[in-house]
Amino acid sequence: MLVKRGSIESEYYWWKREISTYQAVRDLLRKAGFSTWVTYHERCLKAIYKRDERLRHLYITSIRFLADKLYNKGVWLYRRIVLWIVNVFREYGIDVELAPEVYTSKECSICCARHKNERIYRGLYICRKTKKKINADINAALNIARRLGHRIRIKGK
Repeated sequence: MLVKRGSIESEYYWWKREISTYQAVRDLLRKAGFSTWVTYHERCLKAIYKRDERLRHLYITSIRFLADKLYNKGVWLYRRIVLWIVNVFREYGIDVELAPEVYTSKECSICCARHKNERIYRGLYICRKTKKKINADINAALNIARRLGHRIRIKGK
């Protein structure tokens, strides 16, 4: 099975040119003493963010496409596929820690308890004890981080 990388690569190089243009204009304006260089610096930062988010989206979409195709073909090599992904990440110098994800979206990251009917609708989790609202995906991510030994502190809203 092949995944075309042409669109990902062409979009990456487009953003790279866009960023270098903003950087060049920013540097010229800054050296000339114009205060408008800040505007181009902000545009450059936004372009970097957009490039990174777009690439992340394309990679995740490709991985989901692969997982969907394998699942539909009846491939039950989940553990082996995960280990292949881990090996590829390690080749690139990215450390990977596997954590069990059982009940991470049902457990409250604020009070560490399981509440009934905690998910009001897709994407919203409300702690029944503290009455605080949190995004359901962020709640699950915080629970996974806690399981990996990270100390989680929730401030503010």
